Order: sequence, then structure tokens, then C-alpha cells
Amino acid sequence: MILLYHLTGGRRYVDSLIRVGQWILDARLDGSVRGWADWYHKDNEPAWAREFEPPAYSGRATISATRALVEIYRLSGAKKYLKPLGTCLIWLKKEYPDGMYFFDDHKTGRPITARQYKIVYLDKEAVRDWIRKQPLSSGYYSNSNIIPVIEKILANTERSANRMPEFTIEEIKNRLTQLRNAAARAPAEQNEVGFRTPGSDAASYSMKPVLPTTSVRVIGILRYIEVVRMVIGEFSLKWRGDGKFDLDIYPKENWYDVG
Repeated sequence: MILLYHLTGGRRYVDSLIRVGQWILDARLDGSVRGWADWYHKDNEPAWAREFEPPAYSGRATISATRALVEIYRLSGAKKYLKPLGTCLIWLKKEYPDGMYFFDDHKTGRPITARQYKIVYLDKEAVRDWIRKQPLSSGYYSNSNIIPVIEKILANTERSANRMPEFTIEEIKNRLTQLRNAAARAPAEQNEVGFRTPGSDAASYSMKPVLPTTSVRVIGILRYIEVVRMVIGEFSLKWRGDGKFDLDIYPKENWYDVG
């Protein structure tokens, strides 16, 4: 929406984004849990998505909402977009200082998981013992701690924040080494007419025979090309968004100047 405003000058795009911000505020979970769900009904109640995505608090959705609200705060300057994020962070530090489940029941706060549209409560000792024996990739439990992620987002809320941090040439060369192998694998996953084929990603993401531009393989190639062009001097040593096309199209520093 911000990009469209800069390209067209149309205020309606900014107004639409402000309405999105208000919806995010209205949809926040503010009872036994503090945060957001992955999916909602039209009445802002959490909803089922796929058979393993229950109507519940979601750490993943809470991170996305945090990023969105901070961005809208930068545009508007309205503190109301930041207020619920502080409450959410306090709750997370109290309930999940060392890691968290993927989902919490949004009414009771009990940790849950789901398979085939059936909810299983994970706060029973026998269930937890069984869950601990399952691989982390099973989707029942995440050992990641989202608190540092949210703290980092909230530490950089001002609209003057640099959209494209600068790197040293040594940092870029190190990144080039890291990306080379990933980029080299990508061309091998190509069919006879040049389309990217899903390979092992298909089972995880239910992909069709052609990968979208957001796939890890396509983005891997783009990252590598971008860093090469930085090393040879075609691009400045600035972070260009890692595939965020808004930065590629409009890299100017007046991103938040929307009138």
C-alpha cells in the first residue's frame, strides 16, 4: 500500500493501510492470551484453517501483527498501534520465557495442537511426555523463543529507522560464500522447459508443479545474484529487502513521508 502511494500519489492507499491497522487492533486476543491468531471469522473470532491449524493464539501470527503495527505506527505516529505490543511482550515473558507451543487455546490459555481438525491439549503430563519424544518437525512444539524477535522489532519503531542498513565489504563477501551453495542447487531443480520444480518442498507446502516467486529456491538465486552485484560494485552495500520488491522499486529514504 505504501509503495502504491509513492507510485501514484493516491491517498486512498494510505487510508486503506490505516484501516488494516485498526482491524489488527480489533482482532487482538486480550483474555487468557495476548496476541493474535492465524485465521479469523468475519466477527474477529479465531477460525480453523487447515486441519492442523486450530482456532488459537499463534506465535507466528503475533510476530506478523507486531511488524504490521510498527509499520503503521511509523506512518501515522499514533501510539495506539504500539500499546498492545507491550502488553503482549509482558505476557510472553511471563508464560514462555524459554520457548513456546505453536498454539494456545485463545479462551483458556491452555497449550494445544491439532490433527484432522481435532484439538489435543498439551498441558497434561502424559501428553507432554509423549510430545517430548516426537521430532520438533512434527509441528507439536516449537523450541524457538519469539521474545527476542518481538523485542528487536519494538526497539526500532521510529519512522527515521534506516530501511536499508549498510554493510561492510567483508560482511558481503562472507554472505556471498554462504549463499553460493544454496544458489548452485537451485538450477538442478528445473524441468525441461525451465520451470522450477518443487522437489522435496512439495510435500511440505502442497505446491503445484511450478514454484512461485516466493519459494526458497527462487529467492536463493535472487539473493546470490544481488550479493554478487554488491561485491562487483553494481549495487551499494545496503540491505535491499531480501526479495522485498518495494525496496527494489522505491529505495528512497522518504518511505514514511505520506502527507
